[in-house]
Amino acid sequence: MKKNILFVFLMLATVAMADKKQVAIISVNDMHANVQKMPVLADIVDSIRAIYPNLLVLSAGDNRTGNPINDQYRIPAYPMVAMMNAIGFDASALGNHEFDSGVEGLGRLINLAHFRHLCANIEDPQEHGLNVLPYQFFDMDGIRVGVLSVVQLSDRGTPSVHPNKIVGLEFKNEKETIAKYKWMRDECDLNILLDHSGYPAEKEFCEEFPYYDLIIGGHTHTKVDGERINGVLLTQTEWQLKYVCLTVVTFDDKKIVSKEAKLIDVNKHQGRSEVLDNMLTLFNENPYFKTVLATNEVELNDVEEVACLMGDSHVAESGADMAILNFGAVRDSHLDQGPIRILDVFRIDPFGNEAAVYTLTGAEVVKLIEVSRQKGRNRAPFVSGMTYEMTVDKADTAKIKNTKVFLSNGKPIDKKKQYKVVLNSYVASIGLDPDKSEDYTCGTTPELLIEYLKKVSTVNYKGKVRRKIIRK
Repeated sequence: MKKNILFVFLMLATVAMADKKQVAIISVNDMHANVQKMPVLADIVDSIRAIYPNLLVLSAGDNRTGNPINDQYRIPAYPMVAMMNAIGFDASALGNHEFDSGVEGLGRLINLAHFRHLCANIEDPQEHGLNVLPYQFFDMDGIRVGVLSVVQLSDRGTPSVHPNKIVGLEFKNEKETIAKYKWMRDECDLNILLDHSGYPAEKEFCEEFPYYDLIIGGHTHTKVDGERINGVLLTQTEWQLKYVCLTVVTFDDKKIVSKEAKLIDVNKHQGRSEVLDNMLTLFNENPYFKTVLATNEVELNDVEEVACLMGDSHVAESGADMAILNFGAVRDSHLDQGPIRILDVFRIDPFGNEAAVYTLTGAEVVKLIEVSRQKGRNRAPFVSGMTYEMTVDKADTAKIKNTKVFLSNGKPIDKKKQYKVVLNSYVASIGLDPDKSEDYTCGTTPELLIEYLKKVSTVNYKGKVRRKIIRK
């Protein structure tokens, strides 16, 4: 048994008594296709199962989107489903990114899963070919566990995903839905809300719905190590398998006498599952990465040229007016003349950052460009759908004196007018107010570039420049 797992167990274990039972739960959220860590997760789960044979394994959604090995597989997102099957997941919430393959793609993945997908606030999923349940009961050694799930809705009344991905689907308000299932409290000994609404909303759920014993959260990538609110135990494991959570609930004659949760640092765990490692090797040998997307007419060796190509793909595929990319979004500034393959896309943009469209005023666009430079170690961001001139202090180049932004037609940006701006998740996180909501998400930035290249067939970005830095 791995030392860190044993330590967590000892932290949570209670004195064994003949009339007491325990239910153990391993939970994760927002794994975002981190397939490299799935063998480690499998070893953690196996270690804990040695202690709790009837271990319940749950995901609070967003299992996919974030890694090309998974997201660009011939059945998009199948590698994560296959690995979750092998680990023995019991149920997963529908996160907003579960819809990234559209309704048909989601239905295919659900049918390939050996575990249930849960979502109570989606209207009539069966009519759209989605084998989704609102809740599920589990019998854990005589303890009945009820799990209800809801997904976050934006101001539009739908999950944060491109509208084209959820055509025909309708959703119900999260709180109104949760309230309708209060009857589950009387039907189960342990009542769990498996939620993908985000930390602020989950705190409200704890206050308004105290008949839940445990809320397993997701969506906001928050680290919540067993916070107690109004008697409800709330957990969230950040994202990308940085942590998993072990929760142990102790019963005396089917009445809860204690509930404890502890996050496990996945990076500190040394073991790996050989079976999952073999699966990872198989998925890495995906011939899809050799697929030719387009032809590059002239060899590129400048980071600005490659960035202009990336930015144009973001605008074209998102339907936005303009794009802003942080300087570090471009990992490789070289692109050979000749065929551009999927592997080249992920060499240029290996991060798999999520892309989303925001409504910003012209003034907010100017401010975001400046903030991106300041927080990017004075490296000016790249843009599409516009150009800009930035004047910095000659003696102190970190100091920005003025920024002039021009639209593609050469006219100055209207600071009062609103524009649709596509941003990767990093730029949004460093430059926008945390309360700023996206209009919709667009998948990952590599996905946008792949789709763009498929459509244009040939590209030539030699000599493209959209930034000018003036030292005065």
